[in-house]
Amino acid sequence: MSRTVLFAGTTRDAGVSTLVSALCRRFADHDRAVAPFAAVATAPVGATVAPTVRTHALAARVDPEATFSPVLRDPEGVLSVEGTAVGSPEGFYDERWGRARAAAERAHTSLTERYDLLVAASTDPLSEGVADGPPLGSTELVRFADADVVLVADASDGGAFASLVGTLELLPDDLRERVRGCVLTRVREADADALASTVGTFEARTELPICGLLPDLGSDTVAEAARRVDTAVTLPFAP
Repeated sequence: MSRTVLFAGTTRDAGVSTLVSALCRRFADHDRAVAPFAAVATAPVGATVAPTVRTHALAARVDPEATFSPVLRDPEGVLSVEGTAVGSPEGFYDERWGRARAAAERAHTSLTERYDLLVAASTDPLSEGVADGPPLGSTELVRFADADVVLVADASDGGAFASLVGTLELLPDDLRERVRGCVLTRVREADADALASTVGTFEARTELPICGLLPDLGSDTVAEAARRVDTAVTLPFAP
């Protein structure tokens, strides 16, 4: 049975994309049939696959394809749904977004028939609205894909546990129930012991595990990042 996991940052620059690349390679190295999925993604005019999704696909050792990002939004806000430009929505919830959601659901269903694990990334915090449209790639994805959620928080500037607790407190009940664990990224070596000492307090309060404390993976190759993730991240479920 196929499973979908969304890695969602508590802020827009939590290192989610780099983490997902590393995880795609990790799962591929463990002989999993894994692929990325983005219900909606930003891409240049004329692109058929979003650049970030292409990166994730190559990390998973699969050929990039349009099904991985069925709805594209160019820098001007124009939507392309399954390769057809449908214009810029005048409002957040007009009929074009309805077409986009239907296309995303079709693509997801198709991919679940070919892959046993779909990995999604969201830089839009689940606890906040999306500035330029419905949260198709985040909260709506969780709902229509019945996805598990792992929250990702940037620890480099402090406040990571507060951002996780705040996000959890603000989530509606149905989304809160889908959160399976949390990961801290960009953990500096000097801060690791102090953060580790707070893990137990966080886990007792939220009843959620901290799945890993990761250093900054930004300068690593995909292979190096995958090795770090393989030893430092233990997901609390079997994806």
